[in-house]
Amino acid sequence: MLLGCVYDCQLPSLFFFFTLEKEENKRVEQGKQQRADTRAKDTSPSLALEKYAGMYDSTILGGATLSVEGDALSGEAVSKRSGLHIQLQAHESISGTLEHWHYDTFLCKWNDPVFGESMIPFITNGQGEVAEFRVRIREDWIDPLEHVFKKLN
Repeated sequence: MLLGCVYDCQLPSLFFFFTLEKEENKRVEQGKQQRADTRAKDTSPSLALEKYAGMYDSTILGGATLSVEGDALSGEAVSKRSGLHIQLQAHESISGTLEHWHYDTFLCKWNDPVFGESMIPFITNGQGEVAEFRVRIREDWIDPLEHVFKKLN
């Protein structure tokens, strides 16, 4: 009898959480589709990947390091996977891989699935150098701020 009550009482709670998860997954997929619909296809970054690499600093999150990895070092054409890696110094788990999206914007796929994906636009200084990048990390519920990282070198 007691087991039946526990089981019956938990079913509505489980159903509620499954429904929430299903709605969240649908919202995320709709956001990805909207983002894909606005993508300018067949573009490339305005600079070589090595120009994006370096040390950056943010007033709130501290430092970030961008490095070129993998096939990008061999001079092959930029593919969907750019070969850029990001590591935020705020916490060792905040790292990911950047894929070229369009123009000077990259899609960051964070290594920790909790952070999901972020669009990272880079701003140049008009002299062929990266000046900064901007990022929002799960602005839907973790951090609503847009963080600006200024290039140090």
